[in-house]
Amino acid sequence: MAVLIEGFDTAHAIQMFGGDEAIYLDVLDAFCEDTEKWYKIISRYPAETDLKSLTTSVHGFKSAAREVGAMAAGDFAYTVEMAAKSNDIAFVDANLANLLEVMSGHLSRCRIALGKSEDVKNAENVKAQR
Repeated sequence: MAVLIEGFDTAHAIQMFGGDEAIYLDVLDAFCEDTEKWYKIISRYPAETDLKSLTTSVHGFKSAAREVGAMAAGDFAYTVEMAAKSNDIAFVDANLANLLEVMSGHLSRCRIALGKSEDVKNAENVKAQR
């Protein structure tokens, strides 16, 4: 089985899980579940989510994205996390919509790769061979 997802270095991530693709897919599934939760929290900022909760959720996404091989997404989340930690509200406000878009795209591609999405219009971005 080979798993290829646009925006993810799946080969490297699978190696980090001892070459076990089944474990990687389990972790990818958990990434989807967690990203949904973080997305909801982050999207409610500032109306219903405070800066501390935002920072915690962005931190979680950053770490999980890197774990599943989505390094660029993790790096972008890191910049938003650091801005939030230093109270750089202007940077957070200017970049939050982009982060949510990245999260949404990665979530969609992961669901497709896991066979859990009805969003097949983006299927050309994902090649999962099982």
